[in-house]
Amino acid sequence: MNDTRQHAHQLIDRLPETQLAGLVQFLETIVDPVTTALRNAPLDDEPEIEDEKAAAEARDWLKHNGGKGIPHAEAMRRLTYATLRRNTVAEVNRRPSISSTMCG
Repeated sequence: MNDTRQHAHQLIDRLPETQLAGLVQFLETIVDPVTTALRNAPLDDEPEIEDEKAAAEARDWLKHNGGKGIPHAEAMRRLTYATLRRNTVAEVNRRPSISSTMCG
């Protein structure tokens, strides 16, 4: 054992029992600060209303659709269709109208 470690042990051995708990907490903070921070963190008691509402909507949807979800391939097809449709509509809306090109 090196001299510093041995000296630390000697000092700890001289401490009264009433101070050992505080020293142990201090040493734990130095050795494992993440665990100490997690242990001392306040309880997350904020309501997760949006998540709970989304979960309830998903359960209701499943009840009304035979308890089965949408297969991944079908979900991707729907998302791709919706994206293509949205982009097409946006493109059409950006084009100048015939009447505005003829008047100017």
